[in-house]
Amino acid sequence: MRLLLALTLFIGVVVAWLGVGSAGAQENNRGGVEAQIRDIEEQFRVAKLKNDVQSLDRILDTSFVETNQNGNSRTKN
Repeated sequence: MRLLLALTLFIGVVVAWLGVGSAGAQENNRGGVEAQIRDIEEQFRVAKLKNDVQSLDRILDTSFVETNQNGNSRTKN
């Protein structure tokens, strides 16, 4: 009985430890993705300010649609 209890406890600790490790890896990956998105958003902001058509063409997808605060919409083209 004690062996079964000890084994169950050990398995629970191992499963919990593995769960924490994978959650940490997901958090690190999420941070990397967030940094990439922030970088692309900054590139987009600067390209708009400089009217850099080549950078905007590289950054934006053909299906891009933007609506400003006045309700006016425009596409990549």
